[in-house]
Amino acid sequence: MPPIPEVGGTLYSWSELAKVPAQPGIYAWYYSIDITDRDVRSTISEVEEHIARDDLDAAKATITEFLDRFVFRYFTEAPFKATLLGPLKPRYEGEVSHQPTLSESLVERIVEEPIRIRTLQGVLRTVVPLFSSPIYIGMARNLHSRVRGHARLIQKYRDGINAGSGRDKEFAQRVVERELSPSRLRVAVRPIDVSDDEYVDAENVLNRINYPILGKN
Repeated sequence: MPPIPEVGGTLYSWSELAKVPAQPGIYAWYYSIDITDRDVRSTISEVEEHIARDDLDAAKATITEFLDRFVFRYFTEAPFKATLLGPLKPRYEGEVSHQPTLSESLVERIVEEPIRIRTLQGVLRTVVPLFSSPIYIGMARNLHSRVRGHARLIQKYRDGINAGSGRDKEFAQRVVERELSPSRLRVAVRPIDVSDDEYVDAENVLNRINYPILGKN
């Protein structure tokens, strides 16, 4: 299958990275959620069993665990560093952890009609990139080399090899730490035909309006 052309850029799967053009520009990594049919079937079956026993709390717990395990855990924000201080007040410093908020109404709807999980599964498989946020945004004088470099570092860390330096290293480490499957990673690239490094400006702005969860800039 050829890369998918998008407005202003092109989207490549992990197996298509060799086709990324060797041009200057910006790029963004996305993660595509693909819940297996087996996991969907087993979850629906488990919820139906709880409902048959009139155990509503267990059914809700099953749905909550399902959504956390297969969706939300991939996109949890890294802890924030926070400081609290005031005139003549003690100073407090430390990390504040992100607590993903799961809609109670969502859980209740799925418990009442477990088959809704199948619709959610289908939607999540097709939302990248138009209905999802990038997990990382970068820039490069040579998009091909930079994106392939990311891929090599990710593979090395998956193989237990500590390599690389700087933001590229940190991105690869966080991908592996979050157990993001390479086969579900997608990268959108937007070549920018410039004589200097104007693509730096676009990368700077895009990071500050998107706040990618694995970004550092």
